[in-house]
Amino acid sequence: MSRIMLIDDHSAMGMIFRTMLGAMGQAPADFEFCQDVDDAVTRIENNPPYDVIFLDNIVPPAFEFRGSLEMMKALDKTTNVVLLSGEIPDDFGSETIDARIAACMEKDSLSPANLHKLLMSFEAPMAS
Repeated sequence: MSRIMLIDDHSAMGMIFRTMLGAMGQAPADFEFCQDVDDAVTRIENNPPYDVIFLDNIVPPAFEFRGSLEMMKALDKTTNVVLLSGEIPDDFGSETIDARIAACMEKDSLSPANLHKLLMSFEAPMAS
């Protein structure tokens, strides 16, 4: 099973992801939800590695994905980071750190089928 983390300040997103991943056979213990980057950094440092991290664009305390990525320096380089946002920033791709993002997903396009397809594109092991 893949280890997946969602970093989003909206608790509803945590419930949505948990439900979708559960429907795909993902064990609850393999999914972690953090409402801020400080909590995520602690978990990344104390319990690595993660296969996929979904990062909301605007989440405390940095309130901007590049600042959040800077805070997550302990993140394993093989971890796929997905920028998850209501709207992908217009200047995405303009800075070197943006290359750390493996994929972008707008929240409006989030569905079980799209989430599954994205996870499979990373060859993230899921239950069959």
